[in-house]
Amino acid sequence: MENLVEDDKLDLAREIMAKAVENQVEIILPKDVIVAPEVSENAKGTLKDVEDVAEDDMILDIGKESLKDIEGSLSKAKTVVLNGPCGVFEIEKFSHGTIELAKILAKLDATVIVGWWRLCCCC
Repeated sequence: MENLVEDDKLDLAREIMAKAVENQVEIILPKDVIVAPEVSENAKGTLKDVEDVAEDDMILDIGKESLKDIEGSLSKAKTVVLNGPCGVFEIEKFSHGTIELAKILAKLDATVIVGWWRLCCCC
């Protein structure tokens, strides 16, 4: 299975996380996710806690608990930056997290910046 971690960016990620703590900026990471062995219309998704994701699992969406956390954390936000979809939104069964997050963002009284760095996250 292809490793989607860019090892050369780990130091940058640590630096960003440290600056977020220093500036009291919350970075919201999922706690539950939908995984499958492959990206396909026929793949059967399974809900797992992030700690239980296996090496051969592919994370294809976020779960309901993650969405609840996000909604609660963003309720008083003045600015939100979203860097891409929550999963493989091109496949309907893995689009729930992205669609629900869009609904959450649409209800906010905040400046919302959404950036998609590529249109297809499964290439």
